[in-house]
Amino acid sequence: MTRQAGLPRIVVTSHLRRCADVGRWLRRWGWIHRIDASIAEIHFGDWEGRSWDDIGQPELDEWVADFAAYAPGGGESLLAMLERAASWHTTEPVVVIGHAGWMLARRWLEEGRDPPASAAQWPKAPKHGSLWRLSPHRFRPEVV
Repeated sequence: MTRQAGLPRIVVTSHLRRCADVGRWLRRWGWIHRIDASIAEIHFGDWEGRSWDDIGQPELDEWVADFAAYAPGGGESLLAMLERAASWHTTEPVVVIGHAGWMLARRWLEEGRDPPASAAQWPKAPKHGSLWRLSPHRFRPEVV
């Protein structure tokens, strides 16, 4: 696929296993693999590893009521992840193997959107294995 799609042979992944394992596998095939914790999924704090049912409706309602600024489980807010996504850059073409939340944040910002006013505005996760081309060299939005 890399030759057909014209992809570079440098892969950047988050430090989280789902992505890092892909990078390690590609390294066996001759790719250069770099780990960058700044492209990790949003941190859900105490919600990590719990099902939505275990979290409970009252906490989920609090999150939805202040979707962008609320830090689920005491972790990271969407505003903080948008800021993290905005600050990520590269000086060379790379393939990023990322988590849906970070990738959606990155695309959201590249499209020039303001932070979402409600949870209903946030897009659904992309299909597994989706290929997006972003513009890392000219992309420098500010998150407020």
